[in-house]
Amino acid sequence: VDLGCGCGVVGLEALAKNRLKGLEALYFVERQWTYQAYLTHNLTQATKARATPRLYALMVDWRSLTPMALGGRVDYAICNPPWRPVSFRGSQNPAKRAAREALYGDLIDLLLTAQTIIKPYGRLTLAWPSADQATLRAALAKVTALKLSRVTIVKARKPWLILADLTVVA
Repeated sequence: VDLGCGCGVVGLEALAKNRLKGLEALYFVERQWTYQAYLTHNLTQATKARATPRLYALMVDWRSLTPMALGGRVDYAICNPPWRPVSFRGSQNPAKRAAREALYGDLIDLLLTAQTIIKPYGRLTLAWPSADQATLRAALAKVTALKLSRVTIVKARKPWLILADLTVVA
């Protein structure tokens, strides 16, 4: 599952680089209908390029996502969520704000969804700004069913990102 996928770039890039081997299906979850046409186009092109896995777009808020919508609990989820707090107010454009700011749920909401939809011992890979590790640690202290198993620092450009691999333990 690619949570908050926007146009589907993160999930499709992971698929293209063979980082998601053995998948039967990949779900792209996005709440903003603004991205639907782009997501549909990208998934259509990706489906033409490869027969498997099956690719599905779900236009729903991740806070209301259930295992039933995914055909059961999943093994893996990825997310590059909005990082900035609502108080940031970086753009007047509502679509841009929703893509960059936690207008529709925060990190804890995301982690609670992940623990609900991912199987025990399944994983979540989360992109997060390295400068804001305190927020990630605080959220993980509240959502105890997810344990940090590995952190990778991505230094391609500033601000640096961390890829946090989390495992569902309960």
